[in-house]
Amino acid sequence: MDTPDADDALWAAPLGDDNIPDINQAHFCFSCEAPMKAVYCGNCGQRNDDYRRSIFALFTEVFTSIFGFESRIWRTWLSLIIRPGKVAREYADGARTKWSSPVRVYLVMSILLFGFMGLTQTQIFSIDMNIKVKDGVTKPTAELVDEDYTLTLPKMHYFKTQKQVAAFHDERELRIIEKAINAEGFVVNIGDFDNALDNQEVEAANKILSSENQQANKNMMINLIRNPEQLNSVIQKWFPKLIFLMMPFTMLLGAIFIRGRPNALLFDHLVHAAYIHAFAYLLLLIGIILNRYMPFLRMELVFMVAMLIYLPLSLKAMFKRGWFKTLLTSYGVGMIYLLTITITMTLLVAFSVISLTQPS
Repeated sequence: MDTPDADDALWAAPLGDDNIPDINQAHFCFSCEAPMKAVYCGNCGQRNDDYRRSIFALFTEVFTSIFGFESRIWRTWLSLIIRPGKVAREYADGARTKWSSPVRVYLVMSILLFGFMGLTQTQIFSIDMNIKVKDGVTKPTAELVDEDYTLTLPKMHYFKTQKQVAAFHDERELRIIEKAINAEGFVVNIGDFDNALDNQEVEAANKILSSENQQANKNMMINLIRNPEQLNSVIQKWFPKLIFLMMPFTMLLGAIFIRGRPNALLFDHLVHAAYIHAFAYLLLLIGIILNRYMPFLRMELVFMVAMLIYLPLSLKAMFKRGWFKTLLTSYGVGMIYLLTITITMTLLVAFSVISLTQPS
């Protein structure tokens, strides 16, 4: 193939106008040999790049492409935050070069959020249980014995670091807690409800809650209190995967609530779901960071309130419906979403931590 003349700029590829090394490009398409006038062939669409460079260089280019903070991604995030629904609507309507794609935005935030949680050993969920003096016990503290204590109700913590969780348990009398858990009568016997159940039901229930099963449940509770990272390793394994699968599920829910409109096809719902999930990840990341410096902050409540406000605003801008239908759809989809993810995670954790029921 002849080399083009230097002054023949009508069809010569502008090799210096992109971030691809000139040595890896040509003035003719590698596939169809059509003249190249840009990075992509105008005839077959192939990229003007033979990729003949080191794996490290290719990886660096991919990483830079994903995390490249050019003006477009800054514009996308600013609009996602201050103008809910605008980005999704315009992207779905064809403004693809104006905004960063929903897939890219979601992947970047997913990597940032879960990467940060992994590096900081952030536990999504942990259980804390303490003891208190039984009602009616008036002994001085120095004279109290193990039998004078009873268990408090379990307390749930969200998005605490492993160091914070360990600090909680350093303050606990785990020996007394374990003794209280193993105490006779800690697990309620279904036989106490003989008056409410017939004999056959009581017999079947008591068979399920045999002493062996009760002890296994007690062992599991002790393990969860002593080693919350075991529970969180299961949650952190499944949570990102489940959230990813919830995007098409949200798309289907949206299509059930909003249908029969030219701007509410499955594609529109999927684009909107991806941007919403990316925004939720950003909100979580900010909340986790702020919680490091403001431990009094009830991050889970702040997150829920923020999403309750953001969802209808985004849905309103995306599908241009009345406020009543918008609120009904937002909170209807949100409730189904929350119930689905809660039930699914509970089942996944229950099956995965079955080993915790075994004595240590």
